[in-house]
Amino acid sequence: MPSDRQYFMVKKFIKVLGKICYRMHVTGAEYFETTPAPYIVAGNHHSTIDALVIGLYVPHRIHFLGKHSALWQNRVWAMINDYFGTIPVKEKPGSNKAAIEAGLKVLKMKRVLGIFPEGAILPKNKAFNGKTGVARFALLAQAPVIPVGILGTEDVLPYPEYGRPAVWPRVGRKVVMHVRPPLYFDNYSPEDVKNKQVLREITDQIMKEIRRASGGYGCPPDLLKQLLKEGVLTPRKTKSKISYGI
Repeated sequence: MPSDRQYFMVKKFIKVLGKICYRMHVTGAEYFETTPAPYIVAGNHHSTIDALVIGLYVPHRIHFLGKHSALWQNRVWAMINDYFGTIPVKEKPGSNKAAIEAGLKVLKMKRVLGIFPEGAILPKNKAFNGKTGVARFALLAQAPVIPVGILGTEDVLPYPEYGRPAVWPRVGRKVVMHVRPPLYFDNYSPEDVKNKQVLREITDQIMKEIRRASGGYGCPPDLLKQLLKEGVLTPRKTKSKISYGI
């Protein structure tokens, strides 16, 4: 793992390269800067490049939780993830005690933990309501959560199942990231991690803010209808088609 100096030098270089190669549009990045670490960044998930996009705008060292079966199969990607300190998460239930401890250690070191509550990239595998791991970390570390919405990364580095496979990131694509204000859960205690209802309530609150940030991007029709009904999203017409936003 690199020293802080090496880490931020590499990140600065990649950020400059990203601005040259991609049409980046970012709003709300000031929340990353004005929120004292430690904190958790939680976003929607469409590509393995999502973590990189978020990481470029977080001014602290950020460590993401990533699926071991997906991120460590390719030797090059495995080296990249090891270099930046990605925390491997295994799919087998009950096998992630080390990942939980590593995530809490990151927050204890006053760094930033990145997590994708949907748990997968492909729609057929996503938990659209969000897995409760993000709530567990927020409660145990007593850390705020900054919700993020990302759009367009599936065109930069799409999965083969999308029908447009790519081994390396494609240049010239537009990538959008909207960052929402931090969510604080000071009215809860670490002991509430044992309460499944509390975990669900906190996760639901986080997921609604992620949907606001992303405008419901990538959500199935039934979920969009629910979000519209609850007032999380409002329909707005853009030219001849309907888009969704705040």
